[in-house]
Amino acid sequence: QKKDDAISDEERLVGDIYEAVVHLNGGKRVTVSNLLRSALIEDGHGQAVDREGALQSVGIKVLPSPDRIYFATESISKQLLEKSQFKAMNIKQILMRIEGAEETRQRMGSHAPRGVSIPITTLNDLVNLGNDSISDPWSP
Repeated sequence: QKKDDAISDEERLVGDIYEAVVHLNGGKRVTVSNLLRSALIEDGHGQAVDREGALQSVGIKVLPSPDRIYFATESISKQLLEKSQFKAMNIKQILMRIEGAEETRQRMGSHAPRGVSIPITTLNDLVNLGNDSISDPWSP
């Protein structure tokens, strides 16, 4: 096991994913963690952002029952981690080390990519988003 004060690869990877920027229509940029929080995000033209669609476009899907987040590892590597130290790594292997992680497939649009789903509570413990921890990301 690692020392408690050392930041694990798992923490660093989830942190990089959460801080990665998603480009929305109209040129607006928003972090993954902001899309996962329950606050309303507008597109700059007074329209609410389709958070679910924006997340799925970069390989992340919130699974309401049970409360888990699914990471389509190939999409995430290509779209969110291009400037990260994890760019060329097998992130599925790293995510699978997180307690409760399961290798699975989830339908996203017309395909069902391979990936990893992780309980939201475990992710909240791993990466502290402060008071903005994710409870039910789709409730208003």
